[in-house]
Amino acid sequence: MEQLGLTKKDLAKMLGANRVTGIFSGKRDLSMSQIRMLNQQLHIPTDILIYSKRETTPA
Repeated sequence: MEQLGLTKKDLAKMLGANRVTGIFSGKRDLSMSQIRMLNQQLHIPTDILIYSKRETTPA
């Protein structure tokens, strides 16, 4: 996000304020349509949008 010069406010305009708050707090995942939109409009690779939150270090 910072690499693109975007703020949470910019994303809120694209996705809706409540959704962005939930996504950043970890309470909500991106929907497939949101992933598609971010990929198409901001050229963010879909694998980053899908897997970045899910990656954990094995115990």
